[in-house]
Amino acid sequence: MKQLEALNEQLLETLHQLEKMSAEDESADKLVSKLLEKVRQRQVLLNALVVEPTEDCRAYLEKQFDLTKVFVEKSNIIQSEIQALLHAANKNKRQINVYKAIDLDR
Repeated sequence: MKQLEALNEQLLETLHQLEKMSAEDESADKLVSKLLEKVRQRQVLLNALVVEPTEDCRAYLEKQFDLTKVFVEKSNIIQSEIQALLHAANKNKRQINVYKAIDLDR
C-alpha cells in the first residue's frame, strides 16, 4: 500500500506540473507519457488489491476510487485546455493560409 501511496503522490505531482505547463512546451509530451505509465502502474497495484479483498481493503479501495475521480477531473481539465490551444492553433494556420492565398492572387 505504501507503493500505491507513493505512486498517487507522483501522479498528483505530474498532473500539477502539466497544469502549470504550456501545452506548446515539448516537455509536456514527456510528462503525458510519464503520466500514462504511472496510471498503468497504479492500475496493476489496484488490481492486486481487488484480487483478495478484505474489510480493510474495502475502505482503502473506496479511498482510492475517490482519488481516481480527482485524477480524472484534473486530467479532463488539462485535456480540454490542450484541445482548445490546438484548435486555436489550427484556426490561426487556416487564417494564415487564406491570407497567403489572397496575396498570391494579387
